[in-house]
Amino acid sequence: MSVLADCTRATLLHRGGEAQIFRVWVGNKSYVLKWYAEGCKFDAAVSEVLLHNRIDGIYHLMESGEKQGRPFLVYDFVEGVDSAQLTPMPAVEAVASLRKLVATLKRLSERGVHHGDLNPANVLFGSEGLVTLIDCGIVGPGALAYAAPERLRGKPANEKSDAYSLGMLLYYWITGEALVKASSFDEFVDKAAAIDSVDVTSNLYGMMDCLVASRALRGVEDLAKLEPLWKGLFCENPEDRVEDLDELDELLDIALDGLGGNGVGFAKTHEKFVYDIVQKIGTNGNEGPENAQILLEFASERKTKRNKKSLFAIIFIVALLLTVLGIVLQSNGTSVDETGALMLQKSRALNADGVPNIDEKLDSAVMGVDSLILKSLPVPQIGESE
Repeated sequence: MSVLADCTRATLLHRGGEAQIFRVWVGNKSYVLKWYAEGCKFDAAVSEVLLHNRIDGIYHLMESGEKQGRPFLVYDFVEGVDSAQLTPMPAVEAVASLRKLVATLKRLSERGVHHGDLNPANVLFGSEGLVTLIDCGIVGPGALAYAAPERLRGKPANEKSDAYSLGMLLYYWITGEALVKASSFDEFVDKAAAIDSVDVTSNLYGMMDCLVASRALRGVEDLAKLEPLWKGLFCENPEDRVEDLDELDELLDIALDGLGGNGVGFAKTHEKFVYDIVQKIGTNGNEGPENAQILLEFASERKTKRNKKSLFAIIFIVALLLTVLGIVLQSNGTSVDETGALMLQKSRALNADGVPNIDEKLDSAVMGVDSLILKSLPVPQIGESE
């Protein structure tokens, strides 16, 4: 049965060209329903892995499928804020957080699948600084500004393409803007193909005053600590990038040490960073009013099945009562005209339109038959001759 079968309400979190995102409630627990636009597809292998495995650092996927030709995902609601709202981020925090993503992606890679769409909106930060990845396995390049050159040419995601996207994500976290900007798909393809010629360190140097003022960087000395990451990630040819996620983790560890991530001063920086996260949780997305339309779209099949089950239950109950009544009357020799008419009237009264109200009447029909029908029937009279 669908997770949404017992959904009681939903609110709209985001409506964009790619998808509509709803927060839906089933009792006291809430989930996210992401309903994509037509044309979007998901890698079935990735969905299968996420549906049957709980992987630390990855959202828990509950359901995937299509509705009206549009794919959808249902996953546990993550109480957090998307990383786009936390920039510019201190470089030391950005590198430490990226190491958490690398550990998560390694666990995913061990199961033979990869993310494929690493971008700021798909990384959520929780109240304790925990990092959660969402929206894995999209078919296609994903967010163009973060996609590796080979992904823009139609190649499937792998460790090296995810590593490239992690580099783009790191740059965005530190600066608050994408490294690659374009106005068309073809322009993104051309700029990604020329990524080797981009001098990232010079770009950061040109923004130094702003980055120091926002505490993203401590000064020019931080640029040298980040340089090996740019050289190991921003390569057009996948073979020129870091060999795998293990090598990337080593580079991040070295950069983290150089940025002061292993010193006593980092604790204070991290405390402020977590405080900022907590202040922003609940503000990522404008929660709209309850949206009944989405409930109708996803609950219609559930209602049909329930109505059929309820109708069969009522038919069974009425048949059972008729059988019992027939046995009683046959043994007493009493006329059934008045009793049968009243019984028919009572059974019809259970639901005038032929479909019972499952919430209000089915339980009472099953558990309290005497109060609905039997108690209102005339008691057969024993003949005087007896």
